[in-house]
Amino acid sequence: MVFDARTTTLDPRQMSAYNHPAVQYVSGADVTLGYGQFHFRFELTDFGIRVQSAAVHVGCIEAGPRSPSERSDMITLAAHGALPAPASELGRHLGEHLHWYVDREGDLVYWLRRLIFRDAWVDQQIKEGRIDPVFDDQHGFGYISAVSHEPVADPSRIPDWSAFMYRGSDLLG
Repeated sequence: MVFDARTTTLDPRQMSAYNHPAVQYVSGADVTLGYGQFHFRFELTDFGIRVQSAAVHVGCIEAGPRSPSERSDMITLAAHGALPAPASELGRHLGEHLHWYVDREGDLVYWLRRLIFRDAWVDQQIKEGRIDPVFDDQHGFGYISAVSHEPVADPSRIPDWSAFMYRGSDLLG
């Protein structure tokens, strides 16, 4: 069985079964995110790519290129949990309407961080040979344990904030 990576998140309880506390994801030292015993350090470009991917995943923004000021605002929001001085229209939209992005299951910052963490954790586990990516035409990409070949996923519902999506871009003019 393959879980659709677009609609599932890895269960943090499963993370400890596949990760030794001494082995953490590191791509740089610009941003550090912690979740329980895990602390992942990101290079700024890596973090920015992951933030944008997470924002698209939850329906906060459309896929596509972003201006430097939009990327900066998304990085600031995800890293610091607030956006005190937005530098872009996207940042102003998020700041003015952050109350829209609150859900029973968490707020936008929580979900951006959770998806960033999940993606970095997956990358680290693949790199270490603990999980394997799998693909099928019906479900897309998913992940299985390299040992048991069981799916490594949690069928948690990821919030869909596409009704409040920012549809502009500073790149458009």
